[in-house]
Amino acid sequence: MADGVVTTVGVGTATITATTVAKPNFSATCEVTVENLPNTKVSALIYNGDGDAYWSEFETDNLAAWNPVSEKANAYIAGTYNDRMLYTHDGSHLYGVDADTFAVTDYGQIDAKWQWSDAAGAPADEDRFGFMLGICNGGAYLEMLEPEKGSVSYFDLSSAFGEDPMATIAFAGNGTDRFYDCCYYILTEAGDLWYMTLRTASGEYRISYKKLGSVGLNLTGVSTVTGGMYASMTYDPDTGYLLLSRCLQGETSELIAIDSETLLWAKLGDFGQGVRPVVSLYQYERITELTVFLSQAEAQVWEEDSVTLTAQVLPSSYQDQVTWSTSDASVATVDEHGVVTGIQGGTATITATSVDTNDGGEHVTASCAVTVKSLGDLSAKVNAQVVTEDGAKWVTIDTASRAVTVNGDAGTALTAAGAHEGKLYGTDNNYPFTADNLYAICNIYEIDPDQDYQETILYHCYQQYVPVDLTTAPKTTVTLTDDDGNQVTKEAFGMPLYTNWSTLVTFLDPSWGMKDRAKGWNWGLYGKYESQCAIAYVGDSTINSEGETYPSKVFYALGVGGTLYRFHMWAHYNAERPDGVDYMLTLPVTVGNIGMKFAVRDVTMTYIQDETNEGLVLGYINENGAELYYIDLTGDAPNCVKIGRIPGASAISGLYTDADLNQTSSVPEDSEVDGLLASCEIPFSQGRTEPLAATEIPETAPQAAGGLNALTKADPPAAQPASTGEVSDGEDAVVVTVTAKDASGQDVASANGWITVSYDASAMTLKRVAVSADYHSVVESNGTVTFAYAGVEPIVAGKAIATLEFQANGTGDTEVTVQHQQVNDLTPAYDETVPIDFAHPNTELRDAKEATCTEDGYTGDVYCTDCGLLLQKGEVIPAKGHTEKTEGAIEATCTEAGFTGNTVCTTCGTLIKTGEVVQPKGHTLELRNGKEPTCTETGYTGDHYCVSCNQVIVTGDVLDALGHDWSAWEQTKAHSCTEAGEETCVCARCQLKQTREIEILPCPSQDFEDLDRTAWYHESVDFVLNHGLMIGMSDTVFSPNSPLTRAQFICILYRMAGSPEPETVDLPFLDVPADTWYSKEVAWAYQNSIVLGTSKTTFTPNAGISREQMVVFLFRYAQFCNLDTTCEGTLEAFDDAGKVSAYAKDAMVWAVQCGIILGDQGRLNPTGTSKRVEAAAVAVRYLVNLMK
Repeated sequence: MADGVVTTVGVGTATITATTVAKPNFSATCEVTVENLPNTKVSALIYNGDGDAYWSEFETDNLAAWNPVSEKANAYIAGTYNDRMLYTHDGSHLYGVDADTFAVTDYGQIDAKWQWSDAAGAPADEDRFGFMLGICNGGAYLEMLEPEKGSVSYFDLSSAFGEDPMATIAFAGNGTDRFYDCCYYILTEAGDLWYMTLRTASGEYRISYKKLGSVGLNLTGVSTVTGGMYASMTYDPDTGYLLLSRCLQGETSELIAIDSETLLWAKLGDFGQGVRPVVSLYQYERITELTVFLSQAEAQVWEEDSVTLTAQVLPSSYQDQVTWSTSDASVATVDEHGVVTGIQGGTATITATSVDTNDGGEHVTASCAVTVKSLGDLSAKVNAQVVTEDGAKWVTIDTASRAVTVNGDAGTALTAAGAHEGKLYGTDNNYPFTADNLYAICNIYEIDPDQDYQETILYHCYQQYVPVDLTTAPKTTVTLTDDDGNQVTKEAFGMPLYTNWSTLVTFLDPSWGMKDRAKGWNWGLYGKYESQCAIAYVGDSTINSEGETYPSKVFYALGVGGTLYRFHMWAHYNAERPDGVDYMLTLPVTVGNIGMKFAVRDVTMTYIQDETNEGLVLGYINENGAELYYIDLTGDAPNCVKIGRIPGASAISGLYTDADLNQTSSVPEDSEVDGLLASCEIPFSQGRTEPLAATEIPETAPQAAGGLNALTKADPPAAQPASTGEVSDGEDAVVVTVTAKDASGQDVASANGWITVSYDASAMTLKRVAVSADYHSVVESNGTVTFAYAGVEPIVAGKAIATLEFQANGTGDTEVTVQHQQVNDLTPAYDETVPIDFAHPNTELRDAKEATCTEDGYTGDVYCTDCGLLLQKGEVIPAKGHTEKTEGAIEATCTEAGFTGNTVCTTCGTLIKTGEVVQPKGHTLELRNGKEPTCTETGYTGDHYCVSCNQVIVTGDVLDALGHDWSAWEQTKAHSCTEAGEETCVCARCQLKQTREIEILPCPSQDFEDLDRTAWYHESVDFVLNHGLMIGMSDTVFSPNSPLTRAQFICILYRMAGSPEPETVDLPFLDVPADTWYSKEVAWAYQNSIVLGTSKTTFTPNAGISREQMVVFLFRYAQFCNLDTTCEGTLEAFDDAGKVSAYAKDAMVWAVQCGIILGDQGRLNPTGTSKRVEAAAVAVRYLVNLMK
């Protein structure tokens, strides 16, 4: 510890004591607790000792054990994570890398100005954010980059970070108030920690930031991006710490933890010797289990329209394939490519199911809830120009049926049009809306519907002022008060009104002839309105302004973000106008948002009102062609519904109704005016019908031509000092301050303008441009800086519009030229020359020395040769260090030694390191041509090859055929007395099958002359004969239809039981002698309660057995066999059920339910005597149905 700096050594608690040196030696103590940082898992792009980069994971408690999770990656410099994608660059191109599969998408080249030193994500929220935020332009800019769209916008923060550039940034979470905020930590090169909030409201992004204090870490040079200094930062929400990887020139990458509250930091270690740099820190848990991701969880689509869902299956070890299904095909269908088509209004769930299954054998799904919106129902007729396969047509469209009636051919396909006082007006602007085309020339046409839509070119117009939609402003007679207080009657309006591609509303006056300026209003300077894409006249009303009531015209304007505005326009007296009439316009009132977004040239709009409808019909061009929508204005908020596609039309413009010219609507009066806009002049190009030659178009056109700002009155001119140029004391820097000038060179107040500054690029190098206005754009080229600016409030006269900082390349006098090409709505074309004078114009460089590989150099000292004064002290140039190269390397082979090669310096030729002999690699064996033997073919053990030299090292052996391994024979088809059977065996190795026939069984019935082998009982009799359950009455007689006696049936049951020996043959039955052929069988049945006797002393063995007695005996036998004889049925299905004796009823129900007794023609015949063949059938059914 020195000077009170406490350095941590280990975990624990220590007391720090400070004691005064002077007596009486007072002391104060501080208890310091040192804790371990909780282990945290982090991902990054890590370069190993060989300079190869890998996307990797590591844990903060063991950095050296970092683990690559990708194949070798490109040499990326910096990157960040956002929504499962890693966005990175390599100093030349911009890339997207899938955070799970590491598949790379090349988004193309990225200019050095936009290459970032560190970046952070801005997680999407609905249609907000969803981009990355990067530190670029030497740490002075914060860019918002959308790689997929190829778009970039930025915040110029040079006023805050010009002296101490930003180095790293980390996403810190989202805000909690009514705005959706993205919050960040920023660390500068000098180690200052800042907290920044990025907020969006009304479609714009704004930032606020505050300095938290100094951390004290050195990140010098990181903002240069490609200068060899690297740093990356991420915020861990679980611990609340910032994790910073830092690698300055020649150092090994280290990881540092920063406490954002206390601003204390601790070094956690490095990633291993020579591991550098470690960039693109991020935290993300990669997918390891089968998962399906869908591009959307919710989607809306109109009937007839489609939306494409994309699915991704992760991880990459599974097939990236899914099957698609819909929960309701009557609402929405989906094809095999994920294209969802709306069928009718309702909701349906679209499901993507993985083709593969997970470890549990389950397919995995992801779903999207699709809402299909029903088409709107509107009965109206509108007119427009549409483009078809046969060319452009003027048509009438029935919105109820979408039927199209062609009224005439159009000579020109118009991109914007509208109706006014019996004529149509439009333009053919086919140029992309880019800065390069602002001054492209477009034609303005007048079209006469009464003359077969004949076209006349009225004049030409710069693209930046060309219409994107037009409407009417019908002529009105108004009474105005002149400057003397007299009432005067004037004709007002009577001109088409149009909106252009920004926030400009302009009169289009076809009577102007050769005039080159139009009247217009620009509310874009207020910064809160969307660019307009459509406009429609509603009708007439009144407006109160400054205590006066004026007749006004009411319009609706539609913004590209779907916001619908309403505004009033009215006439007032202005003596400076030739006709004495000028116009005022209210700032737009927001009516609501219709939930759609548009390109500026793809929409046209007209107003309709009838007994049931009041609203706006939209014509919209998209990938489906030309479509109609309806904005219903009868509710509290605008409600937009789709009417449907226009058959055969690929484009639409110039929507209007027959009533557009004269219709007046009742619009609620605005009780007061929130803000007013006065008109100003807008320059069109010169000429009426002939296109301008290319030479007449200015080579460099003003970015804000026309000014379009008459919100404030310019200050009166007064003599002011000229723009200035100041040289620093060391004469190594120059600062030029530019103020706004009028045509006479006087400083004036300015709300907007356009200035070009020219300088000698060999004498000075531009380092920074700072423009003071709220909105500005800067274009830099070698020796020239052009900037346009606009402000909500004017910049006062004499105050700097811009400050330009230069590095002096020498001390010779030079000059800077300032061209004031536009100030406010004036184009003064005033040029001024600002001298740059140096006190010591003649200088020389002394003691300069070039740095070598091993010795420092020196930039040299600058002396004035006139007075000998030392003007600028030189700086030491660090030794370059050797640039190493390996020479004479020989790769070792399997049998011969190699050589690592000598390391030499390519600059000075010094031998830095002598190479070493590399021992032979030895053979690396691989088995090839191996073949397993089969049952019938020989195999081969395979040859051992060396994978390096491809030589056979060991030759293999032939293996004998295995022969078949047959299983035991298994019967696959039963044989009978009428049909042969079949049995099969299978080889366990090759699954070959063998089949052979089982001979036909001998038929036992053929021995009895009275058995019919075609009779119904044949199979039953064969069964009991084969199984010894019954025998014939003699060797040749079976007596099939003879009655079966009671003793004979007991014999059948006895044989079914396996002929067990009875305990005794003593019976209480006097009619069963002990020596009869059935005495043993009856004794067994009696002892097991199967028979009870016809009395206590008789069994009546020779009596024919009735059907119910037979069933009772069989029922008891089943109980003897422990079978379940429970039954709950009835015998109602049989006509003679009532004849069943009570003692036999349960047995009979059981026998019927078990399929043993079937009945005969609906009768049971319970008391009838059973025939021998019937008894055989009953016995067989019992065995088949119950014994299985």
